[in-house]
Amino acid sequence: MMRHLGHTTPTGSQLDLVMRELGSSEGKEIKEEEFTTVIMEQLLADEIEKLNFLGETFKEFDRNGDGWIGLKDLLLVFQKLGLGDNDITREEVIESMRDAIKAYPDPEQKKLKVNFDQFVKISRGY
Repeated sequence: MMRHLGHTTPTGSQLDLVMRELGSSEGKEIKEEEFTTVIMEQLLADEIEKLNFLGETFKEFDRNGDGWIGLKDLLLVFQKLGLGDNDITREEVIESMRDAIKAYPDPEQKKLKVNFDQFVKISRGY
């Protein structure tokens, strides 16, 4: 189920944690609905944490606070994340920006700049 949702297969310790949360002892079965609820809560918490991180990162590079970051700023984001020219080229960043702009069009679009939704799309690599 988790792989289907784009997440890695949980480790044994992660599954043990879920089982403890559900109050299950070794060998005791749990209902699928209970298991699904706990997993979905964990996935949601992870997603919120990731979005908060991306939001803070976006704000840091949206220097003038207008809700947009440009190519130069996005290149700085990748550098901050430890990615250099050998990992991602300027041309690849431009292509990613254009793809994100097409996927999430905004009537307020400012040339080759991205808003937060477009930034999230780029950061997730689609």
